[in-house]
Amino acid sequence: MRIVCGLGNPGRTCRFTRHNAGSLVVDELCNYFNRKLKEGRRNYLYTETEGLLLTKPTLFMNESGRAVLDLVTEYDISPSELLIICDDINLPFGRLRLRKKGGDGGHKGLGSIIYYLETEDFARLRIGIGKPPGNYTSYVLSEFTQEEKERLHSIIGEARDGVLVLFREGIDKAQSVINVKNGSGDADEPR
Repeated sequence: MRIVCGLGNPGRTCRFTRHNAGSLVVDELCNYFNRKLKEGRRNYLYTETEGLLLTKPTLFMNESGRAVLDLVTEYDISPSELLIICDDINLPFGRLRLRKKGGDGGHKGLGSIIYYLETEDFARLRIGIGKPPGNYTSYVLSEFTQEEKERLHSIIGEARDGVLVLFREGIDKAQSVINVKNGSGDADEPR
């Protein structure tokens, strides 16, 4: 079993905010596999399909690590079997970047996961939301602009396809597809 965890904030009002880009990819994967998320034992929603556990924390972004720790503990998996999907203000809007491991890059959700798991050794797929013109917090918590929403469906679909390549053909193949296509370098370059 491998875990795909899309980060975001819970609740309907947060669904289409920039910070919920990872959560939107898990929603798209659920649509692809015709699955619905259900309540987990603790702090997450989940569904199982084709050897994947699709998940979303039910905690706010800064506490994502608690939910991820619950998942890896309950399913007895190594963090190396985990893919975290999240937004990234350091990437231009729509650009995707897949890495095998790394730091948090200032992302509070990734920072929380690294803290609770006590390792940086898990894959992450970052979805660029662009640099904010002002306050980072209000920017990531705001909804996508109309122009961004028009492109969002294809970006989320591209991320979904990248996840499918990852779990069907491995991370090296997925990196060559995602990172080269998105101009993020070829394999696993350092940030």
